[in-house]
Amino acid sequence: MRNVGFTPSYTVAGTLTDAEGKPIEAARVEAVLKDKDEKIVSVTNGAGIFFLENLQQGTYNL
Repeated sequence: MRNVGFTPSYTVAGTLTDAEGKPIEAARVEAVLKDKDEKIVSVTNGAGIFFLENLQQGTYNL
């Protein structure tokens, strides 16, 4: 039997809205891993919802 390594990953989801609370469509949302300049990118849908998936453990700037 072969051992398979496991690397935990995380997902951040949210909704992007304007000052009036209306969803913002097609906005680019980035999670940038601090000190490594690695980026995970998402684009909001028609409801302003985004998902940043497969984030490794660390500190990110959004």
